[in-house]
Amino acid sequence: MFNPTWFYTGVVYAAAVTLARRAGIALPKRVAAFFYALVLVFMYLPMTQDYVNVAVDFLETMPPWAYGNPKPHALNQQLNDLALQIVPWAHQVRESWKTFTPPLWNNYSACGYPLLASAQSSALSPLRLLGLPLSLGHAMTFEAAMKILLALSFMFLWCRRRYSEMGSVIGAVAFGFSTFIVTWLHFPIVTTACLVPAVFYVIDLLAERRTYGRLVAGAAVWAVMLFGGHPETVSHTFFVATLYVGWIVFDAESGVWALDAMPPTLLHIDSKNGRVVERIALHHLPHRVTAGHDRIWVSLASP
Repeated sequence: MFNPTWFYTGVVYAAAVTLARRAGIALPKRVAAFFYALVLVFMYLPMTQDYVNVAVDFLETMPPWAYGNPKPHALNQQLNDLALQIVPWAHQVRESWKTFTPPLWNNYSACGYPLLASAQSSALSPLRLLGLPLSLGHAMTFEAAMKILLALSFMFLWCRRRYSEMGSVIGAVAFGFSTFIVTWLHFPIVTTACLVPAVFYVIDLLAERRTYGRLVAGAAVWAVMLFGGHPETVSHTFFVATLYVGWIVFDAESGVWALDAMPPTLLHIDSKNGRVVERIALHHLPHRVTAGHDRIWVSLASP
């Protein structure tokens, strides 16, 4: 059986990288190719052979399948949710979309059960929609590969704002192939969590300069994370992102608060009475402080 997953994944990822580069995102082609090669090696069998890497062997331990197997055994019984929930929900969502029917209701579960409202069906996830041309098994592999590629790419972009290209690649690989990502790869939690670096990357971009495109990108990242199917992870990410924004606003090294404002000046405020002591033009400040030209830096020190 021909497995087109490796080719389809490559085409989708190449298209995403091309669009990102046209938008001015500095993701080098050699780095993107390296990331794809790593994923292809890591998932070589499910991406190129007649092979599925979803733990469906758990079904062999349940009736009626267990009756025909003298020694029913599951390699990892902790992944039973894949066979009992995640994959069946994915199948029903795919079949609904293929018939142009909104996947609102799961009519195969007892007397019925919400499908779209059950977030872990990932019915609106872009990865699930992009996988529709593939068979179910190949689509699950495609989604898994794209999750790792997204984790690698966005972690690289975020790290690259501070570190060298090699250091950023190392950081991306450490996150993209981390135990958390690999263990929960087929679950909605990773569909959401693989975009965590994208949140911090967009926050950095908006802290640097607010543009319409960056605001849209931020909204898109949060929307895709919500559609990923694990709102708990989205809430956790929001909490950590709030702390990160606070860290950006407060420069721990200089002990000052950076507040967004139009006038490119520094206000030296007395921490005792809150009155402005002096106003200094930003071009008189050191380069490290004046990197953000659209900010007011508020000193917390008393004169």
